[in-house]
Amino acid sequence: MKKYTYHLFGVILIVVTLGIVFLMMSQKKEPKQNKTKSSILYVKTADPTISKITTDAHYRGRIVSNSNVTVASEVSGKIEQGTVNLKAGANFRKGDILFYVYSKDVRANIKASKSSFLQLLAKTLPDIKVDYADQFDKWNQFFNQIKLDAPLPELPLFASNKERIFIASQNILTSYYSLVQEEITLSKYTVRAPFGGNIVQVTKQVGDIANSGAEIAQIIQTDKLEITVPILPYDRKWVSINDQVTITPEAGVKVKGSVVRIADFIDESTQSVNVYIRVQNAKGAYLMQGGYADVNFGGKEIQGMKIPREALVNKDNVYQLKENKLVLHQVTVLRQMSDYSVITGFDETAPVVVESISTIDSAMKYLPRK
Repeated sequence: MKKYTYHLFGVILIVVTLGIVFLMMSQKKEPKQNKTKSSILYVKTADPTISKITTDAHYRGRIVSNSNVTVASEVSGKIEQGTVNLKAGANFRKGDILFYVYSKDVRANIKASKSSFLQLLAKTLPDIKVDYADQFDKWNQFFNQIKLDAPLPELPLFASNKERIFIASQNILTSYYSLVQEEITLSKYTVRAPFGGNIVQVTKQVGDIANSGAEIAQIIQTDKLEITVPILPYDRKWVSINDQVTITPEAGVKVKGSVVRIADFIDESTQSVNVYIRVQNAKGAYLMQGGYADVNFGGKEIQGMKIPREALVNKDNVYQLKENKLVLHQVTVLRQMSDYSVITGFDETAPVVVESISTIDSAMKYLPRK
């Protein structure tokens, strides 16, 4: 009897326990979904204000020599050593002698011609003293100034047409200008550097025979350089002749330059407009032909609003926040830079979205996040 009583008590206890559990579960409320949280989206915005913005344009350009010259011999003869080592890589200054062409025979001929000219003048001077006594001193001085190893002095000016006719009849003018031509030819036997620079390539060596018109060397100017900078077409209107720029070489100090030329066409290979910068090579700048440098075009001041480029929609629209909704607004893009745009024409009463938004949900509520 006692055994059945224990079993009955256990069953009752289990039934009561289950009843309590079911009662508690039936009274538990389901958690409410946070519909407010899922229907609100925060977007980054900025106040729609117009201000002065200084825009700098950064580009990269290639350094080229201001002058790239092929040096050729205008006369024939053996090439002789000048004051510069006629080898590729050699430096020179303006006026240095790149090389000589053998000219002893030419110099001897000029001396012979001058001697003949002096004889002609010596025979004419007595007649000048008799017929043109007031002009004798200038012709006598001219005679004394002529040296065999020095350039010819200037021919005296004629005091009258009669004097000019007399001098011409004595063959003095013909002989004088023949000598001038010989001296001009002699000067071509000495080849001087037209600027400071460097020898890039040598075609003929010292000791070789140069023919008239033969190429001897290729030289470049290194103290004055240019940088060819390809810029995007929409930046063309912001660049003008004589604009000052800052140049940063790959290695070296910053230097200043100025715009000297702007192409009026688009390069088909790069789809850009070439701008040419003149730069004076400075100590420590290490600007060298064939190298590259960063060019910063001075900032232009414009009135507008600066936003990230990714905030633009379809090139000329932005989203603005109105009554917790995103509204697409067309704007005017004043200038496109590498990482931002300057715009105007937006609604100045509504915040401007300054981040990229992929999709817009009309049922969504948008709030500003600054």
